[in-house]
Amino acid sequence: MKKTLFWLLFLAIPVVAVIIITLGSEPADRESLPTPVVGLSASPDAKKTADDTKDSAAKRRTADDKTGTSTSDPEKTRGGGRDRGDGYGDDPDGRRRKGDSTSGGTRGGKGTAGGTPASNIRAGGTSRKKSGTSKTPEGTAVTGGGATVEVEEVEKEPENIPPASLSGRIVDVFRHPIRGAAIIVEGETVNCRASSGLNGIFNLENITPSTSFCLTVTAIGMIDYVKEGLSLGSGEHRNIGEIKLSSNGSLRIYVMSEGSHPVPDARVKLEVVSSNWVEGLDVHHKELSSKHTDLYGLAAFDRIAPGEYEIEVTHPDYATSRVREINIGGEGSQDVNVKLVNQVTISGTIVNEYENPFPGVKVEAHSHIIGASFKQHVFSDDKGNYAVPVQPRSRCRVIVSAYGYKTKTYINVQAGTHGYDIKMEPEPGFFLSGRVIDETTREPIKKFAINDQWFDNASGTFRVRRTPGQHTITVSAHGYAQKKVTFQMPQSGEFELPDIEMTRGAMISGTVLNPAGQPQPGAKVTVHNTNCADDTNNEGVFVIYHIPAGDHKAIATHPDYGAGEVNVPGLVEGGNAAGLVIRLKAGGFSVKGFVVNAAGDKLNGALVQVIGTNYSATTDDNGAFIISGLPNQKIRLKASLEGYLPKETGELTAAAEPPAVTITLSSPTIIHGQVIVGENPAPEGVEVKLLDVHRKPRVTLTDNEGKYVFNDLSPGTYYVGIPSMFLVRRRVDLAEGEPVQKNFKASPVVWTGTVMNTNGSPVPNAFVNVFRQDNWALITSFTADLQGAFRVPYLKPGKYVLHLSKTSCVTNYFSLDVEMPDEPGEFRSDLYYLPTPGKMLIRVTFPDGSSAANLDLRIEEMGPSVPNMHAGLGSTNASGISIVEYLITVPHRACVISWKDHKYDKPGVSYSPVVEILENGSAVETEVVVEPVGKRLFGKVSVSDGDRPDYLYTWVLDENGHLLDHTPYSNTDKYWIDSIPPGPCTVRFSSPGYKVKNIQLTIQGNQKGCPAVVLEKEPE
Repeated sequence: MKKTLFWLLFLAIPVVAVIIITLGSEPADRESLPTPVVGLSASPDAKKTADDTKDSAAKRRTADDKTGTSTSDPEKTRGGGRDRGDGYGDDPDGRRRKGDSTSGGTRGGKGTAGGTPASNIRAGGTSRKKSGTSKTPEGTAVTGGGATVEVEEVEKEPENIPPASLSGRIVDVFRHPIRGAAIIVEGETVNCRASSGLNGIFNLENITPSTSFCLTVTAIGMIDYVKEGLSLGSGEHRNIGEIKLSSNGSLRIYVMSEGSHPVPDARVKLEVVSSNWVEGLDVHHKELSSKHTDLYGLAAFDRIAPGEYEIEVTHPDYATSRVREINIGGEGSQDVNVKLVNQVTISGTIVNEYENPFPGVKVEAHSHIIGASFKQHVFSDDKGNYAVPVQPRSRCRVIVSAYGYKTKTYINVQAGTHGYDIKMEPEPGFFLSGRVIDETTREPIKKFAINDQWFDNASGTFRVRRTPGQHTITVSAHGYAQKKVTFQMPQSGEFELPDIEMTRGAMISGTVLNPAGQPQPGAKVTVHNTNCADDTNNEGVFVIYHIPAGDHKAIATHPDYGAGEVNVPGLVEGGNAAGLVIRLKAGGFSVKGFVVNAAGDKLNGALVQVIGTNYSATTDDNGAFIISGLPNQKIRLKASLEGYLPKETGELTAAAEPPAVTITLSSPTIIHGQVIVGENPAPEGVEVKLLDVHRKPRVTLTDNEGKYVFNDLSPGTYYVGIPSMFLVRRRVDLAEGEPVQKNFKASPVVWTGTVMNTNGSPVPNAFVNVFRQDNWALITSFTADLQGAFRVPYLKPGKYVLHLSKTSCVTNYFSLDVEMPDEPGEFRSDLYYLPTPGKMLIRVTFPDGSSAANLDLRIEEMGPSVPNMHAGLGSTNASGISIVEYLITVPHRACVISWKDHKYDKPGVSYSPVVEILENGSAVETEVVVEPVGKRLFGKVSVSDGDRPDYLYTWVLDENGHLLDHTPYSNTDKYWIDSIPPGPCTVRFSSPGYKVKNIQLTIQGNQKGCPAVVLEKEPE
């Protein structure tokens, strides 16, 4: 019992002592404290203890700063580092000061542990909140000296930091947009995500600025894209361009023969099939890549994007094979086995109307098998033989053609047919025929050429097309001297020349020496009044063959020396004059003059060269030069000096006593400027084009500030423009040494959209032309991607007319007005195809009633939206009939142009009546009678600033406003328009950056010329 009381008393004494000390302490005067954020109450002894603790803590903090360790109780810390806070607290002296929390390993926030300066706190509680409150209950903490601390939370106002944004475009390795890709931005202060749209574009907004974040892009079937260490500043808006994702799918093609042996060196072509194809159209293909098989017959394609593919395998010894419907899921490898069968041909011999072998005839075979069509062509050899490859087990269409002969077509020719001989029949017209023989033996020469056309037949005959009038032909044969024959071609259809007798050619050989008597390589030796010539080799030796018999003169020339010559008399047929020596002469001509600058000051040290030779001189202190010993009188000089632009002269005449010439060098100058898009500099890499007065182009690129510069320009007139931004060229006049600044401002509007059918399905690979509505000038053209999406930047505000066309079917155009807004940014306008069930059946005949076969047709839309717009193409069959489909239900007409090579050899345009296209899809019939009418109009065109237009468009309309012709030109000062029928018409001229001009004409019988046209420049 006594022991129990003793222990109770022993434990109670310390508790009572603490209570007495606490109750006996004097409270601090709180009203004397400034802004009472934290109150502190302590006895004088406790105050002294706190001061001592403060001094010792300062020493420990200095040691901690050096070692990175904490002096707090290990049981109360997490880690060995220091986490500093910036909160305010009251020290024992009653002063409010800022302290740092250095409690070991804990996160000090915007306040100190326990609300006291960090130097006063080591083990008496740890700060865990950024607001500066302590972890002790009811916001109090007890210091090591027994002081009680009250804590009041202080909130800091958030900073107003402008957010950043990030944009770009996600594509595959073939630059096709990827829709639905996930874009993730992660960092210490940022974590956001977005997905790409239909055209692969993404835009992440309201991103917290960060000095380091990670960008991750993921898509199904694709390898992830990860880029670390990126940063975004406050208010920064960055476009990172295209991000290409690679697929993790692969395709392995094994090519084997019928005997299951590998086929090496076979070409495997990989094609992508559009998944979003339009009903009624052919499937779209686009070649992505091609490879050749290795020794094991393997061709591997890696990183294939998901989708449907086809492959085509070709090899010279085998028939072409195609494999369809290969679906790649995007992951793993897929194997495809392809078996090639031995090559099958159709072969035979082709002869002309004289039953002689006919070389050079084109034989084209179309092989048709289920689901595919193949086309191959060959030319007949010297003996008239041909063998065209075709697909095995197929029936083919064979087309045989040669200039001046009727084209022959054979259908249902079985693959593997041999001995398929063909006799060609000449077209009606004007033909020249004859025979080439040896003058001595009177035997036909088997192989010879008429001009550049070679003939090879045992009879030595030839037949070529010629128009009436006087002609000269050159006949060549190996071992014979060339012979020229001049004759008058009569108006009759056929004209036969007398036998052309060829003489055996003679030969000469020898050496060319320079004035010092050394062999001269590179000299040209020509037999006077013939085409026979040769260049000397490194030993100065020449050999010339096929020289006609007779007296001749051989002339040797070299740029550094005067010409030398030697007579070669009495050459006989088959003779050989060897051992000739031709000595070149030393030059005896001179040129002299001065080199000055634009101010007329004489230039010392300028280099003056005779172009094409090794002759040169340097100007003296007076700017004078003289070059002597020139072998030729006709020369051109080039002068150059550092700090000046080189200058070439025109042709000069050297002489024994030449007059002085003056060459003026110009100081270089520059054209520079900045390209602005909206209010911001243009992106880096925009192409800026410059033309000089000789239309010679130069191109430079903008830097990252949108600035460009053209250096080393001589004084004169230049034109600067930016075609990619639809900014037409501007004239710049440069004076010597005076740089000129020319800035450009492009439209910030970006036009985006999707080409779709009326049912909402996208139309891939649709082609779009954009015209200005006021002058019909073509502004740009573009092709939609596989999802029908398109993007056209820099289009100026205004009204435009759009013409859409589909591939793999008859072209169909219609118009759509688009009004671009004035505000910068993205403007979206989708384009829709209208249903096109209409058909036209056109019968084309000549005035005598015969059918017009193989004539091209142009179908013109006569609707109210765009009258007379080109709506399609067709051609007549053997019966003179053409059926054109995919026409919209507005009035149309057919137009036939008869070309010069046809029966009607004068240019002319003939039209059908205007017909209404039916909505039910039934074909509307119409008829065209081809008339050989029409005149050519031509004239000159210029622009008001004195130069020719970069682009010119002419439109010819009849008196009813119907379009007769539309012709585009590029970089020309002339225009010419064919096939205009007699009568009143309007010729409209337009060019980007210039006002439209109309002239009224009445086309009469023999009219050929039009007035000169000057286009006025539009205000900038």
